Amino acid sequence: MPRALSSHCLCAIALVSLLDLVAGCSERGPGMGPSVTGQLVACMADVHNATLSCRTPGAPTVAQSGSGISGDVIVGGQGTNVELSSTNVGYNAATGIFQADVTVQNLMTQILGTPDGSAVTGVNVFFYSGPNVVAGSGEVSVANADGVGTFTGTFQPYFLYNEALATGQRSALKTWEWTVPSTVVRFAFQVLVDAAAAPVTATSCLNQAGSTITLSGVQTSEYHNANLAEGTKIDASAAQFTTGTLYPVRISGSNICVHGGEVIGQWPPSTPWDFMFTTYGVLVDTGSNVTVENVWIFDYGNGVSFQQNAANWTVRHAYFPYGRDGCVENDYQLSGTVDDVLMECYSPFAAEAGYPVDGSNNLQTIRNSLVHAQPMDGVFSGSVPGTVGIFEWGATSPQLALYHNVFRADQNSNELYLAPPPGKLVDCFDNVMIWEGPASFPEPLPDTFNGRPCFTLLTGQAGLDYWNSAVAQWKADHPAALTDIAPPVVSLFSPGVVGSTTLTGSVNLTASAADDRAVAGVQFQLDAQNVGPELTTDSPPTKYTIVWDSTTMPNGTYTLTATARDAVGHTTTSAGVAVTVSN
Repeated sequence: MPRALSSHCLCAIALVSLLDLVAGCSERGPGMGPSVTGQLVACMADVHNATLSCRTPGAPTVAQSGSGISGDVIVGGQGTNVELSSTNVGYNAATGIFQADVTVQNLMTQILGTPDGSAVTGVNVFFYSGPNVVAGSGEVSVANADGVGTFTGTFQPYFLYNEALATGQRSALKTWEWTVPSTVVRFAFQVLVDAAAAPVTATSCLNQAGSTITLSGVQTSEYHNANLAEGTKIDASAAQFTTGTLYPVRISGSNICVHGGEVIGQWPPSTPWDFMFTTYGVLVDTGSNVTVENVWIFDYGNGVSFQQNAANWTVRHAYFPYGRDGCVENDYQLSGTVDDVLMECYSPFAAEAGYPVDGSNNLQTIRNSLVHAQPMDGVFSGSVPGTVGIFEWGATSPQLALYHNVFRADQNSNELYLAPPPGKLVDCFDNVMIWEGPASFPEPLPDTFNGRPCFTLLTGQAGLDYWNSAVAQWKADHPAALTDIAPPVVSLFSPGVVGSTTLTGSVNLTASAADDRAVAGVQFQLDAQNVGPELTTDSPPTKYTIVWDSTTMPNGTYTLTATARDAVGHTTTSAGVAVTVSN
């Protein structure tokens, strides 16, 4: 669990927009120096009081200079792109050493300290200027730098954090020391961070050591392996599971990698929740440090589920369209990470099932993800359609750290919580909540956390536009790798799940339809004859509604159906509902 941010802020560094960083990474070739923009922040060390503090002076913009050592970008903005924190600040007059333990936290969506998501080149914190004595007399120098290099100038001391830092990740402690004579009262310095940067999509557990099991083609039988060797990689990138069973993929083993593929359900939207919650796309029974990545799981209850002995799990680069229960089920309240996922789920994050466990000291990190609490026709309790909320959380559920996520809720949930559960948030930065329900957002939503922006609330058309743009970008970054082989799922919602089967005058006919790619159209029929035009737009999501004048049909009993099709021509016709036209 990350420790609380220290008030001893070593430095805030040059502010660089994310767009500038992306452009810098893509345009610079070998041997070209990093570009730096923005303003520096001066840091002040008070030797006698053993403190460090920072402020933002009216410093000039830093210009590009030097060839750089190995960095792709020089980033900054304390509390914006990175955050440096210090603890154990002290001065030993006998040795003349002033020291502090310093960490670096990455607040960007990019991964710092790696050019490709695999090779680690580390994060350098280098001295842009100073240390300079500003009160008292004497000279101060960096005593234990890891080296001296050329970044924005020559002979710049630096400290190397030899690790890669994902979004929100805080480095290990490193002790910085300065040689300071006792005649110095205060000294100042400015630092910047230099690091290679990789997009979040660059990471893959296929790069880890271990044997590989390859699965490919349409899988109509379940894949179960309870004794995988440590470090085994299951490359399912060319596999599509259409088993129609409860456990298409079920595994056990430590440090396992499950990569790619699709798990495709075919249960109609009207299927009750008390069946759907028994279905599992990928079930991990035992084994720590399991990574499930690059999978698409459609129309299953629990998308990826981790059982009691599966701690320190990771789910990333995954898509959960039409998830019918807990898309990431963590009922045993373990520590884990969700990174770079798109969810459209009844219960996106489930960590409360009444088991006799206490995960309140564990941490679940969610970052760089798009999360939609999507109302479903089959609910555990409450109104239909409905959702459990975004966080199915209790008193013993893990703590939460949230970075660079976009959450969406279209209505109030049948249970808590849509916002981060009270008392569970331990770190938060740069999240967006899209609220498309009536009135105001129904739960307290933190604007800031530890002095940094935590949540921005967007509503109405602006919120929808923001969400749609983010989803379009995510899908462009994660294109479907396999052929579309499955038809949509469809059922009648009204009349059907709700509503009267007696049709009088002008009536609304509503069908629920979803697809692992996208529904292209829904056509209503009475006794196999089309009723109205094909509907090509859902509103709200998964709901296709036509206003029909029932007086155009003679009184009598008919069978109402709806047929959904996808873009490649797969079709599914719903179960029929007997209706009576009575005018």
